[in-house]
Amino acid sequence: LRELGAVNMLKATGVMISVALITGGILNLIL
Repeated sequence: LRELGAVNMLKATGVMISVALITGGILNLIL
């Protein structure tokens, strides 16, 4: 359970970072 939780946390952080990078790139293109 602890390992699964850690994996889920890593996946969640990875998704958040990728979304932040994508949104940042879009904002840079727009601005």
